[in-house]
Amino acid sequence: MGETITYASNGGSAEGYLAAPVGGAAGKPGVIVIQEWWGLVPHIENLAERFAQQGYGLALWSATLSDDIVATAGFYPPLPWERMSPQWDRYAGKAAVIHCSEGDGTGAAAGIQQAKTGIEHGGGAVTLYDYPGTEHAFFNDTRPEVYAPEAAQQAWRRTLDLFGDRLS
Repeated sequence: MGETITYASNGGSAEGYLAAPVGGAAGKPGVIVIQEWWGLVPHIENLAERFAQQGYGLALWSATLSDDIVATAGFYPPLPWERMSPQWDRYAGKAAVIHCSEGDGTGAAAGIQQAKTGIEHGGGAVTLYDYPGTEHAFFNDTRPEVYAPEAAQQAWRRTLDLFGDRLS
């Protein structure tokens, strides 16, 4: 079972949720789960727990900030990347999967294509997965109005496949 932790952030403090694999995290790869705009809600805590259960203890942008982040997974991120100023060249040798909802415009959405192009031009590998009939937040099982169980299970398997390949 994980715990809420407090850490220094932007001259103040912020809270996060730490879930470690059974037996501890020493020597194991970690996974950073960055929440949706709803914040640190039970769905995000559950997701951190699920990754910990798989032996890890994620976000597309994070790999542009650290050489230690080698694989990322993004869920429906059609963002205006300019305001984040990502350094896509830091993706060299790294890999990403992007899970795209139909409601957000699929992998054809401008923000998705911008990330794909940036990652590829930066020397990284990226795979886009479209989930027909889904809406934004289809992976969030606490939002029954948009949750799509089959798509969520498929996205989870694909994410674990990438992490298993790149983080082992």
